[in-house]
Amino acid sequence: MYTFVRIRKKDTTEYGTWYLKPTKEQDIKDHFAFICHSQIQESMKIIAHNKLHDGPTQHLTNQFGMGVEAYCAVTGEDPVLGALHVENEAYNSRLKAFYKGADIYLSDGMVVFCLDDRFFEIAEELEKSVLVFPTKETFTLDNVRYMQWNMIDNIGQHWYAKIDKYDVRDKDGNMKWNTKIEAEEASKWFLENVLNK
Repeated sequence: MYTFVRIRKKDTTEYGTWYLKPTKEQDIKDHFAFICHSQIQESMKIIAHNKLHDGPTQHLTNQFGMGVEAYCAVTGEDPVLGALHVENEAYNSRLKAFYKGADIYLSDGMVVFCLDDRFFEIAEELEKSVLVFPTKETFTLDNVRYMQWNMIDNIGQHWYAKIDKYDVRDKDGNMKWNTKIEAEEASKWFLENVLNK
């Protein structure tokens, strides 16, 4: 089970933001593998593209990518090595804080939040059996984006699907398919059994 909390500013009626409150080490591992991985993968594709074209032709726009750019600007390190360093540091810092007994809250991205109860409060707590952040929105097939990355000489062309910030997984945990029809079937299953459950 995963514990989610909705945190908001104290003494307000604002809705706030949902965070995962890790209660065991596996929660942090799962969050990093399933939530953070999407941003890391997206950034690594842009870093590889820019390296191939001898300079930035595409910009890093997510939290992980901007962290890599900042790290490399300060250290002068190669972006690929910088990305590996930032990834390892992000993961290990979460584990260290957890083992030290800190109450950390993980966003639906790369953000780690430490609650200061002078300014923030937990407005709601929810247990879920799947690592999908609560939302007020119900997703439909209209929310699915289907993607296909063309690899060298068109070898390895697979279909991927994404709904909001989530990489679609089928009932067997697969995240890529040989045909768009298979990706569509996986998306239907994911909507019914994971996101809108």
